[in-house]
Amino acid sequence: KGIVIEVEPGVYTENVTVSRYNTYIRSVLRKTEQRTVELRGTLTINCTSANQKYNQVVGVEGLFLNSTASVPTVSISGQAFHTTYLKDCYVASNNINSNANTLKVFNTATTASTKIVLANSIFLGQKAGADLLNIGGGDFKIDTCEFYYSSGVTGFGNAINITGSSLVVADR
Repeated sequence: KGIVIEVEPGVYTENVTVSRYNTYIRSVLRKTEQRTVELRGTLTINCTSANQKYNQVVGVEGLFLNSTASVPTVSISGQAFHTTYLKDCYVASNNINSNANTLKVFNTATTASTKIVLANSIFLGQKAGADLLNIGGGDFKIDTCEFYYSSGVTGFGNAINITGSSLVVADR
């Protein structure tokens, strides 16, 4: 009982919130070099009804997520016990006047944690002081991803900042 949202090429200026597990948002064009679906806004994933079953997932595939807001481009939060996949995505935080993280995970669960899989994706930050990935809970698998600050950025900020109880496994 999943929902698949296939997005046609174009620029979409809106903030998207996913609050139901088994939701997939993906570009109709599947190849990485065809990233022509741009979400100019934020993506928030907070599936509080998920309950630790192996097949409760949220998938995001083939999108260019580009936010100029003073909040994280992608936020995963709550007591979610599902798995979130970000695959073949380009995630950018383009507000140079803010310390907004590119991807922020803050999990309030005490008995289990969100599972996050980042695969074949690029994360770009425009502001020093912000972390590209700010992990405050959850278990991560990072596979073939790239992390960048734009040229000319000076100051402090981390590619990956772990502030909570998390397990991070990086491959390639």
